[in-house]
Amino acid sequence: MYARKAFLALATFLALAHAQASAWNNVGHMTVAKLAYDQMTDGQKLKAIAILKQHPHYAIFLSTNRPDGADENEWVFLRASTWPDWIRPMKTPDPRGEEVTKYNIPGDHYINKPFILPADQALFAGQDIGPNPDNNILLALDRRMAQLKAEDTSAEDRAVALCWVLHLMGDIHQPLHCTSLFSALFADKDNNGKFIGDRGGNSFGVKIGGRKYKLHTFWDDLLGVSTGGFEDTPANLASVHGLVKQAAETLHDPKYGRDKFPELKDHTTFASWVDEGVDLAKSQAYLNGELKAVKVQGDTIPDDANDAPADYQQNAVDVAHRRISLAAYRLLDRLSEVIPGS
Repeated sequence: MYARKAFLALATFLALAHAQASAWNNVGHMTVAKLAYDQMTDGQKLKAIAILKQHPHYAIFLSTNRPDGADENEWVFLRASTWPDWIRPMKTPDPRGEEVTKYNIPGDHYINKPFILPADQALFAGQDIGPNPDNNILLALDRRMAQLKAEDTSAEDRAVALCWVLHLMGDIHQPLHCTSLFSALFADKDNNGKFIGDRGGNSFGVKIGGRKYKLHTFWDDLLGVSTGGFEDTPANLASVHGLVKQAAETLHDPKYGRDKFPELKDHTTFASWVDEGVDLAKSQAYLNGELKAVKVQGDTIPDDANDAPADYQQNAVDVAHRRISLAAYRLLDRLSEVIPGS
């Protein structure tokens, strides 16, 4: 018992400094999960929790730091949606050990189809700048859904697969996890000599409302940022939970009802959802190439970053509200395929 408590304390301490580069922050991912959970039948909820109780990190992560007043089962479901970010290594080596980090698959969170500015087409002509064909969010969703459907999947693997599905259904609806900008400014290459673009907006610096941002981070945080960022502490998670409840209340408005999303019928495959994200990234995040970038050096955004248009932030919030709502409906529909409602 003492050893178990010591390990739990260590896990909490190590998570304090954990900063993640995710699609949507913890508020965004939990909001997708809550919106879906609110629409699940009681039978579905119980079956989902029964699956998650077999997770290898149920005791050290999924069920921990529950805020006062939060329903225990709902909290586990919400926490499960953030687990694929929690397993990212904090440092090298990660003191939590391989039992945590072995589950991390960074490339599963995104696909980054190329967006090339017209003036720079010649620069990338004939170059391999497409997504990784062996490791991307489309392959990951197919694989995890298959695990949930297969009768011979082990209880532990089923729980892990459910966490990934909860998370990736949020990721695929963040436009900047679907595309990267390739231009003369963003013509760096990785260690294998492949162009990497702006890495989904992570190298794109801009000022929005007078504040400097990495474009990707700005979009991640559109549903709100808790007081402690990604600190995995009771106080910070109480703040997160409050923001999630506020966001869910906003998105329960009839204007975000299922009937307001023709995309649910028009686009029914994971690949078509990525195409939606690419189109939104081009038109709303990059403003069809009109949003002017400065290159982020490491984590430093130059002071001479250009200002986004005055209406950029509100337009982005509107897009995020719709994407979060759409993600929740699609998550619910996909879960219904593997967790019957009775």
